[in-house]
Amino acid sequence: MFRHAIDRDPEFALAWASYADCYSLEVMYAMAEPRFKTEARKASDRALELAPDLAEAHASAGLARLVNEDFAAAELRFKKAIELNPISFEAYYYFARTRFHEGDMVEAARLFARAAELNPQDYQSRLLRVQILRGAGQLDEAREEARQAIAVVEKHLEFHPDDVRALHLGVGSLIVLGEVDKAIQWLRRGLEIDSNDPISHYNAACNYATLNKPDESLKHLERAAALGTISEDWMRNDADLDSLRSHPRFATVLRSVST
Repeated sequence: MFRHAIDRDPEFALAWASYADCYSLEVMYAMAEPRFKTEARKASDRALELAPDLAEAHASAGLARLVNEDFAAAELRFKKAIELNPISFEAYYYFARTRFHEGDMVEAARLFARAAELNPQDYQSRLLRVQILRGAGQLDEAREEARQAIAVVEKHLEFHPDDVRALHLGVGSLIVLGEVDKAIQWLRRGLEIDSNDPISHYNAACNYATLNKPDESLKHLERAAALGTISEDWMRNDADLDSLRSHPRFATVLRSVST
């Protein structure tokens, strides 16, 4: 549909930015094909050419550079997007993910918190912040954030009960709150809905690792790597996987996603 919009109006900058985002999200969540990375960058550059003062164009360019692993350039674009629109949820959220990839968890947590303030209905920024706080050993703050995050995600699931990402990200916060039985139910439900989604298997691996179930965790991590896109940088910085790092199978998976 964005392509149709561009065909009708080749100078429609917002359509170019959104078209670029489609490719960026394909890389991030499905398949990291080189041509998708290239298309994301080209389309977002076109949006910037047409509308250099459009915050969405800069946020789109930042996301395209994030999936191309050009983190310094992504940072510049997100900062410009925020300068142009200080209440841009997308700029803060994807800037936070950039910081996560870079291993700057303090800044990632701060940016996720700001994203959650800007969009109180977003579950991702809250749940990912819980993950960071837990990994940093800030358990009291993690529990408080988890209570708020679960309230948000449960409200979301009332309207979108088959949202696999909401279920699997929510599992981590349920574990923080000690609701392990419910966490396992959500984890299994997500895998039942989509057994071929690489991100679902990656999140399952994180949650099983947190529950001290290394064999289950490694099985899902291997499945995630076999199915599609898994970020080497995200894996290296994800504290949920710390218990697996000395395992030979973990090293094998890490090598496989770095090639």
